[in-house]
Amino acid sequence: MPARPFVRRGPARLRQPAPAPGRPIAPAGRLGRRRRGAAALPGGGFEAELTRAIGDLLTLTAADALLEVGCGEAHYLGAFTARFGCEGYGVDLSVPAIEAAAARHAGLHLVVANADRTLPYAEASFAAVASITARRNPPEFHRVLREDGRLLLVIPGPDDLVELREAVLGRGMLRDRVDQAVAAFAPRFALERTSGSVTWHTSTPRRSTT
Repeated sequence: MPARPFVRRGPARLRQPAPAPGRPIAPAGRLGRRRRGAAALPGGGFEAELTRAIGDLLTLTAADALLEVGCGEAHYLGAFTARFGCEGYGVDLSVPAIEAAAARHAGLHLVVANADRTLPYAEASFAAVASITARRNPPEFHRVLREDGRLLLVIPGPDDLVELREAVLGRGMLRDRVDQAVAAFAPRFALERTSGSVTWHTSTPRRSTT
């Protein structure tokens, strides 16, 4: 029987080192603007289709536990746990985001923690770990995944924030992050497939990714 994460139900704040300088935590007002913007789109815009497509990359059962790192308000985590009936665990550095997630998704296990450091879970706790345009910590992801687990990375496209780079730097350079992510995880994971996202499965000593 694999170890289960030692986190109580509901939001819990863990004392961990502060984030690196230059990485502000999203304030509650910004979260509210994101929610209103998404709600204003017809049918939720592309969000429903994107959520379904990402979920199609996961294979989970009611006996499994899923961890989303950088879960924010737990939109994806809530959708995946509802779809698969699995246990859902979320980590985010933003207190307002975790509070919003707890208010919307009472059945999730949520903690405020710095995913760049140490994840507050036992080894081999999860059937899947997801990082959806969020933090990536290869050693910790490997540690908390089961031997037969899967790691799902969703990586921003090359044109993500290109307008901001053009405004700040004077040129809108494209930035392909897939090769960099694959190289960072290669020592601990075996690449399973890429399809806009990267999925890896876990094995010993190399785990795999999708």
